[in-house]
Amino acid sequence: MADNQIFARDVQDALSKREKRGTVFNVGKPHPVFIQKGIPDQPMIISPAVIRKAKKQTGYNDHCVKQTDLERLPELLNNPIALLKSLTSPDKFVVVLDAHDEKERPVVAAINTRGGRNSIDSVYGRGNFMDFIQRTNEAGAVLSVNKKKAIEGVWAYQQYQGETTVDDYQVSVSQQNINVSRANLQKNRRIPASYEGEKIRKKEKGMSDDLDSGAAPEELSPKEKAFLAQVHQRKVIADALQSGKLSCLPGADGYADTVPAYNLTGGHRYHGATLLQLKEFQKEHGFPTGEYVTYEAAQKAGVPVRKGEQGVTVSWSEQNNESGEWEPRTARLFNAAQTVKPDELRAWAQGEKEAYLKSRYGDQYQAAEQKEKTPGPDIVCSSTKPEQYLGQYLAAVSMGSKFKVSPEQASEFGKNFEEALFKKMENGHSNPFVLSRICNAASEHCKEVIKEIRKEQRMEQSRERKAGRSL
Repeated sequence: MADNQIFARDVQDALSKREKRGTVFNVGKPHPVFIQKGIPDQPMIISPAVIRKAKKQTGYNDHCVKQTDLERLPELLNNPIALLKSLTSPDKFVVVLDAHDEKERPVVAAINTRGGRNSIDSVYGRGNFMDFIQRTNEAGAVLSVNKKKAIEGVWAYQQYQGETTVDDYQVSVSQQNINVSRANLQKNRRIPASYEGEKIRKKEKGMSDDLDSGAAPEELSPKEKAFLAQVHQRKVIADALQSGKLSCLPGADGYADTVPAYNLTGGHRYHGATLLQLKEFQKEHGFPTGEYVTYEAAQKAGVPVRKGEQGVTVSWSEQNNESGEWEPRTARLFNAAQTVKPDELRAWAQGEKEAYLKSRYGDQYQAAEQKEKTPGPDIVCSSTKPEQYLGQYLAAVSMGSKFKVSPEQASEFGKNFEEALFKKMENGHSNPFVLSRICNAASEHCKEVIKEIRKEQRMEQSRERKAGRSL
């Protein structure tokens, strides 16, 4: 391992911001058990930024790791309590250290092995530790435990099926029960169904839990956040599909629910998978409208979200103007009915919109009188292929039309959609991002449907004009 005195000085330099840009510190070689469990036999490194974040410097998140523990990180990594496998990435491991932060939470370190490097991405006090360990154990991702250091009541060791005979972490851990092979880890690398919705639905303010990755929410990368949101989104939509409640399915009258969901402050309508998810959220809670805002927008309006309300996380991709690459994004939304004064929120949103238009077009700008939008023509379902069926439904939502579907068509679509959502890849797992691909294709088909309807409407108007002249 690295020399503790040298590393202690590295920590002090990091906290005083004396290090050069691009500096990384050597924490030493991995413990033999780490290497046995799949961590590369390469030095572990940590950046000054991660050290500062762990210590709760000004402007950083509240991790509260003691400086004395950061200074002896090489020693702690050489004598850990346990090694866990991340449930969200095959390249990540979580080490439970023999230390507690300033709030008496067990300290863990997240190691990222992507690219053959051992980068310590975060060191932080782990909230809800027993729940975290139990879920990790249920997913079969506990690689090894030092029985001597496992403290009952914190580690909840008695919850394991069977017991290891390990008395010292220097000894190879038994293969029985809690030691999982890499092949089994790949097979079990999933988010337990009972957990995925529960944690993702928690409101964003004050969250201190992680989402099965071994890192606190603020430590998750945008891709990891998008992955978790996508898994949850697929589950919500699949559950509603199976129960026959999904908004694109017909009701007793044979028509689907085509009332839109939209952002109250931005004014834009939601589309694709986000629309399906928000419609289900509205239906589940009995909210009267599909108006949504972010937590920050509600705070800015002075109309905060009611205490105890749980929002909904949505995900999408945006194209980077510089690189041209599509980057994942997530946002936490709340229905207007979840705020303390929905009417005041609507008035504020309208005022913000008018202020923006005046800033763009001048103070003399006057909003045009709102005219009632004429509903579009009924759209009758003509395909049960997921992309085309959803494309027709999205077109009906966009045009304010009705979407008529027969029970036979709905049944066939449900079967096809579910099969597509959970189709296995070569590695035996399904890809939650298939939902986005289906909905992106549906959006393209939606444009074609609207284009054809507009073309038919123009032709009909032309025929009517000609008929009028002939009279």
